[in-house]
Amino acid sequence: MRDANWDGVTFLDRQRSAPLWDVGAPGYLAAVGVDPDGEDVLALVSEEHLNVENAPQGCADQPHEQTGPLPAVWRRRINGHPRCGQPTAQGRPCQAGVTSQGDVCRVHRKPHDSSSRTQERSQPGGGAP
Repeated sequence: MRDANWDGVTFLDRQRSAPLWDVGAPGYLAAVGVDPDGEDVLALVSEEHLNVENAPQGCADQPHEQTGPLPAVWRRRINGHPRCGQPTAQGRPCQAGVTSQGDVCRVHRKPHDSSSRTQERSQPGGGAP
């Protein structure tokens, strides 16, 4: 996405824009504009600033405005810090913090080989000869 020139040269495409009143932002559009080169430009636009000279505009050079995956700091702000999520004794997801999504906390981490050896020895005919 490029930095747009929303000074009257970029035309608002109302067919592809959507009002945001139903999601808590009355008076704003998720707007699609078309610049003089025919490129699509996406922006949040205050309807009261449409067709106004020198309308205020933000800076598109922000980390959260770039295409591609969000930086980790923004993902954490949206999703929170990763949690274990394994069922507790009460049946609710464990809320212990972990390093990465999908990791299991030390309480729910199972020892690697000790449980399989115990089961092997406890079964008839199992274990070492």
